[in-house]
Amino acid sequence: MSWIYDKDREKILELIYLNQSYNGITLNHLINLSGLPLNQLKRILRDLERAGFIEQVDWRRRYKVTEEGKFRLNGKNHS
Repeated sequence: MSWIYDKDREKILELIYLNQSYNGITLNHLINLSGLPLNQLKRILRDLERAGFIEQVDWRRRYKVTEEGKFRLNGKNHS
């Protein structure tokens, strides 16, 4: 996967990890925390989800970091 917005992707992954509750973090909360334009944030979330680093918990657009995402944050290579 091409990580064009690597810095922003890492920032969003970390924001989700640090701020998620037991049932995830909402899209609105991410918008407020990240300060990124909505279209860019949605693109990053879609890319992170496709890479397996986050998952959408329910129809209300709550997101959680997966085990794969935790490995990514910790700098470990999980293959």
